[in-house]
Amino acid sequence: MSVKRIFILLFLSIQVFGVILSRFLPERLFCWAPHDQQTYYFLNVWQGTRKLSGAEVLKRYGMPYSGWNSHASANLNNLVVLRESRSQDSLPIEVLLLTRTNGKNWQRWWYKTDGHAKFSPK
Repeated sequence: MSVKRIFILLFLSIQVFGVILSRFLPERLFCWAPHDQQTYYFLNVWQGTRKLSGAEVLKRYGMPYSGWNSHASANLNNLVVLRESRSQDSLPIEVLLLTRTNGKNWQRWWYKTDGHAKFSPK
């Protein structure tokens, strides 16, 4: 078997493994499967007692405060956690992320800068 054929089979095997694995994980990373969902979301953020505006949410997270995303809702959760873990803000942040994937029921996900994350179906 040639090296080229081995490389092609290895590449395709990795892709198939990623697609199958993604069916059992909440996140959909590094495979072709992430775009099989439509997630509508609302991202509400409070800094201290002040609610951030849509422009401030866009600047902070790089996405509008509401819209749709073609990835799993867990990817949105991870984006918030990553951004807040790198933040230098002194005021506490509280995030409420409402998501609805593929027309199913709305889900609530709360995050506070103390690292406390809580998920609850609505």
